[in-house]
Amino acid sequence: MIIIFCTTCGAKLTVKNDALIGKIVACPKCKCLLQVPRPVDAITPTIGTLRKPPDVPANESANTVPPVSDAFQSSAPTATPQNTAGEEACRETELSDTEIKTRKLLLGILFFLVFLLLVLGYFVLFTKKEWSRNRQQVRPAGAVEKPNPAPHPAPSPVSAEPALPEPVSPKPAPAQTDAPVLPPEDAAVPKISVRLTDDSAAGKEKNGPALIEHSVQKINIAAKLELPVAELHVDNIALVHFIRFFSRMTGVPMTLDIDAVKLAGLSADSPVSGEFRDQTAASVLTQILDSLHLQWMTADRQILIVPKEDTGKMPDVLFDVSDFSAKTEDLKPAVLADRIQKIVCPGEKITVLPDNMLTVVQAKTPHRTFIEIQKFLEQLRVLRHLPQKTEWTGEQLAPETFGWDEVMKPLTLNYYQPVPLAQIISRLEDRTKLIFLIDHRAFQETLLPFNAAQASVQCNQGTLNSVLEWTLHSVEAASLTYRIIDAKTLEITSAEYARQKDRMTAEIHLCRLQEGKTLEDIALSLRSAVEPESWVRADAPETIGGGEIVTDTPSGCLLIRQSQPAQRQIRLYLDAKEPEM
Repeated sequence: MIIIFCTTCGAKLTVKNDALIGKIVACPKCKCLLQVPRPVDAITPTIGTLRKPPDVPANESANTVPPVSDAFQSSAPTATPQNTAGEEACRETELSDTEIKTRKLLLGILFFLVFLLLVLGYFVLFTKKEWSRNRQQVRPAGAVEKPNPAPHPAPSPVSAEPALPEPVSPKPAPAQTDAPVLPPEDAAVPKISVRLTDDSAAGKEKNGPALIEHSVQKINIAAKLELPVAELHVDNIALVHFIRFFSRMTGVPMTLDIDAVKLAGLSADSPVSGEFRDQTAASVLTQILDSLHLQWMTADRQILIVPKEDTGKMPDVLFDVSDFSAKTEDLKPAVLADRIQKIVCPGEKITVLPDNMLTVVQAKTPHRTFIEIQKFLEQLRVLRHLPQKTEWTGEQLAPETFGWDEVMKPLTLNYYQPVPLAQIISRLEDRTKLIFLIDHRAFQETLLPFNAAQASVQCNQGTLNSVLEWTLHSVEAASLTYRIIDAKTLEITSAEYARQKDRMTAEIHLCRLQEGKTLEDIALSLRSAVEPESWVRADAPETIGGGEIVTDTPSGCLLIRQSQPAQRQIRLYLDAKEPEM
C-alpha cells in the first residue's frame, strides 16, 4: 500500500494495487492526472505546481487505466473518470490559474491608477486653495470694487458696513501683488461710496502699507484726484490709515513727512473724521488735512503731506539757562552754547546774551531749531536732576530710546525665497502692532518702486531689529534701512536719506563705567568702531560726516549726534562692551 498526495488539490490518496506503480491515474477529487510513484518517491509528499504527466507509451491505450474505485481509498467522493477526462480537468485547472494571475495583475494596475488619480486631485485642490488664499491676502484692504473698464461703467454699490476685511496672517508662500485696475483716462469713472470707520481701518488693515501701487513712470496726479466721490464717511481713524486708503483709491503714492508732522505736534496715528458727498478726491483730501492744519503738494510723481506754513511772525529763539548756571558749575552759558552747536544745530550760530540767555542767529528753520534745542536742554535737566520747564514725558524727550526697546523685542521670521517687500512689512505690522511708514521719496531716488522690491529673511529667535536688517539688506538694486520715529512708528527709507545731516538725531547713551575707564576712552573707541565717514573731520567739517560726541561726566552719559543707522550701531556696540566698561 502506497500513500501519495495529489499535486493539484493536495488530497491524500491510498494505492492498494502495486500494479499501478508507475501508471498514470486520475485524482478522484479534482479529476487531474498524476503518476503513481515508487515507494521511495512517495515518502515525502509535495504540493506545488502541476507537473506535466509523462507520455503514455504507444502500446498502452487510455482505457488501460483501472477504475479509481479499485485503486484508491479516499475521503473524497468516488468517481471513475477516464484519462481523457483527467487531461481536460488538468487543462481547465491550468487555465484557471492563468486567469487568476491575470486578474490580480489587472487589479494591481487599477489600484495604482486610482491612487495616482487621488494624489493628483489632492495636489490640484490644495494648490487651488493656496492660490485663492494668496490672492485674497494681497487684495488691498478696504479697497472698493474695481471699476469696470467698459466705456460707460455703472457705479459700484458698496454696503454701509466697513469695507476693510479682518486681518489674516499672511502665508510664507510667495504671493504676487495685484495692481489696482484703473479705468482708461477717457472713460467715465464710477463714483465712490465708502464708509471708513475706526473698526474697519485703524490697526486692522490686513496689508498695512503693502499695496500702495506706483511706478517710476510719470503719473497724471491731477487727473487721478478728479475721481468723483459719491459718499465717504471717515469716523475717527488714524491719519496714516486714511492716507493708505486714499492712496489705494486714487492710485497715487502718498508720503507723510513724519519729521515735519512731529514738529507740528502730530503723529502718524492722529485721528481724522469727516463726511463727504458728491465731491472729488482732491476736495476730500484737502478738507481732511485741513482739520489737522496739514496740506498736500505734488512732488516727484507722488503726493507729499506736510504741515501748513505759519505765516505769522516767529518769536525770537531765546533760551533761559539761568537754572544751569545756578546749580551746575560745568554748564555755564558758554559751555551750553558750544554743546548745542555741536550736538543740535551745527549749521547755526549760538550767541550768549546777558542774564544767562542764549539765542540762535540766522536760524534756517526757526521753529524746528527752537523745538530741538528746547528738547536737548530738557534732556540735560533730567540728567542733572533739575526741574523741567516743560511737561514733556520721557517718551517725548527721547523717543528713540523707547523705540529701541520695541525693536529689541524677540521675533522670529523666515521667508526663504524672495517675496514682495510689502508682504514682509505687512506681516511685521500684524505681529508687532507697530506702524511702518514708507518713504516713497527715497524709493523714487533709488529708481526702485516700493511695490517692486523683493526681499527674503531668515531669522530664528532674533529681534525685530535683526529681522529688519536682514530683510532690507536682501533687497537688490537699493540700499535700504529704517528709522525709529517713536515707540509706535518706524519708517522704511534709503540709507542715503537716513544719513542726511538734517535727519540726524541727538541721543543720550548711558555708560556704566568700570574703575579706571573714562567716557573719553569710550568715545574714542566709538569713533573707530563706527564708520569714519559718519564723523566730522577737522579738515572738512562742512562736507564730511556730521556726527559728533560730547561727554557728560557727572551723569555718565555720551551726547551723540548721528544718523539713525549709526545710532543703532552705537547702541549695539555699547551693549556688547558693557561688561568691559
